[in-house]
Amino acid sequence: MTPSRPIDIYVRVSRVGKREDLQSLDDQEHDARRFAEAHDLRVGKVLKDENRSGGNVERAGLQQILRRVEGGESGGVVISYLSRFSRDTVQGLTLIDRITAAGGVVYAPNLPDYTSPDGRMLTTIQLAIDSGYRERKGAEFERAKEAAIARGVAVNTRPAVGYKKVGSKKGKDRRLEPDPTTAPIVRQVFEQRAEGEGPAELGRFLQASEVRTSQGSRTWTKQAVYNLLANRIYLGELSYGRDRRYVNPTSHEPIVDLATWQAAQHPNGRKLTPPRSEASTSLLSGLLRCAACRYCMQATTTSRGKRIYRCTRTHSGGVCPAPARIAADQIEAVALDAYWKLGRDYEAEGSERASDDDLSTLEEAAERSERSLLQWTSPEVQEAIGDLGEYASGLLTRRAARDHDAASLGRARAAHRSTASLPSFSTIEREWDDMSTSEQREFLGARIDCLALAREPARLVVFPEGSGPTDLPRRGFKSDPVLAPFPDAPSGVRVLAL
Repeated sequence: MTPSRPIDIYVRVSRVGKREDLQSLDDQEHDARRFAEAHDLRVGKVLKDENRSGGNVERAGLQQILRRVEGGESGGVVISYLSRFSRDTVQGLTLIDRITAAGGVVYAPNLPDYTSPDGRMLTTIQLAIDSGYRERKGAEFERAKEAAIARGVAVNTRPAVGYKKVGSKKGKDRRLEPDPTTAPIVRQVFEQRAEGEGPAELGRFLQASEVRTSQGSRTWTKQAVYNLLANRIYLGELSYGRDRRYVNPTSHEPIVDLATWQAAQHPNGRKLTPPRSEASTSLLSGLLRCAACRYCMQATTTSRGKRIYRCTRTHSGGVCPAPARIAADQIEAVALDAYWKLGRDYEAEGSERASDDDLSTLEEAAERSERSLLQWTSPEVQEAIGDLGEYASGLLTRRAARDHDAASLGRARAAHRSTASLPSFSTIEREWDDMSTSEQREFLGARIDCLALAREPARLVVFPEGSGPTDLPRRGFKSDPVLAPFPDAPSGVRVLAL
């Protein structure tokens, strides 16, 4: 019996212009129209789904067909082949039942008479064949991606910023290599971030350098900068999927080393945020923190016009249990005196030589932890351990130690770079009174990571460069802020009673 209402045509391809073993959209429509004419069916709308899998029911064209049939506008659907309608057995049977229940009919050249028991069985078999085809192709595609990653071939179409694809023609099976123009700029971004530069300034640097994002945009948002910094591809590592199910740790030439990359993930923050006003008289803005909560103290004035620094108590991470407060003149004098003493000690001890020795020690520690991790991942160790839980625990411990030592080395290198070109302390001291507050603050921040002011007992803890905590609360960070006191003073810091 021919339906009185017009029949819609439905066409679908999984990938436009790539692989589609059957037919194009136009070919499918042509075959569907021929089938409709042969069966005296009046054609209504032609509804299409491009780049949509047959295993997913959330397709705009398919959903519109269901609405039209259930709304009485259409008498059903004709398709050139059953797999265009669905490549999932249960889903396909459910769709046919839904259209049939609404008074519609599903037509396809390879679709049996699904209203009879035998026809229902054959329809189920045909859908199972189509479903198996999709699953098999999916498995083949997964194996192809795994093999590509193992060969060092990026699965994504656009290379990461700083890289270009080289190799065979027509953009196929091309491997990554650093782009001589943009790779040095990307390396600078990581180095500047390790020194404490913020994402907004790094975005401006990339825009001024005329570097585009991987999507081709000239504008660098903060999130785009964060995404670049978090990408392990710059370590020479290639991976696929958010779950990183395929990883090649030595796929291509890295742009940054592990130490710099790790330091950029947790910068020491020695570069201070520029003050809101160049005329600001708050020497310690962004540098002085409350010891009880680790948040920056606010530079303000009392009702009588006296300058003070105070913890605002309520922060995004919680309420400070012991908010500090102090007169600005008093704490600035103490901090400045500590700065000059620190400088004289540096120059007396030979700061550059000491810094080089420290770097060598950190480099040796990073190499040891890297060797330890590599030894643990060897097949011999895995076989000797036997217990999977014990092996996994040891792997996590050694990987964390490797990352920690690499980050310490990266931060030390960043500190070494940023202070290598500084004038001597004696020169700074002679010219101090002629400097603006902003310039003075920059010199303080170049040698001191932070200052922690405690209320009871009243004391100031001075953290020289490279010794400050790496997880201090900062503006612009995406992670959840944590309110916690400063830890016990490590070696190298200076504790001053007030």
